[in-house]
Amino acid sequence: MRVKENHYRFLAEPDLPIYKISDEMIEYLGSTIALCRSFPDFPGEMQAILAKDRKLADFVAASISKARSRISAARWILEELKSSCNIRNITIPSADALSVGQVKNILEAIEKGHMTGKK
Repeated sequence: MRVKENHYRFLAEPDLPIYKISDEMIEYLGSTIALCRSFPDFPGEMQAILAKDRKLADFVAASISKARSRISAARWILEELKSSCNIRNITIPSADALSVGQVKNILEAIEKGHMTGKK
């Protein structure tokens, strides 16, 4: 029969450096986590896009507030609308882009089938 040896002791690792996190990093991580909690039903890649641009995230949140399918509405904004704005060198949101009210009206028309969501 094999004899059990006592090799299961905890050994502290003295060479691990201390990692200091800046206040800016803590603030950024906190706001990113809060933002992702605003869109819990969204896929990870959509959350990542919105986490990189707070103004865009606020615009999307305001625009999809009354949409029946939040994910479809956000996908239309992030894919179709953003693509059209990129071609014209317009950022979302800006004075040159559509307003939240206009986007809500477009999303409502798409949901009712009065228009398609594609270019």
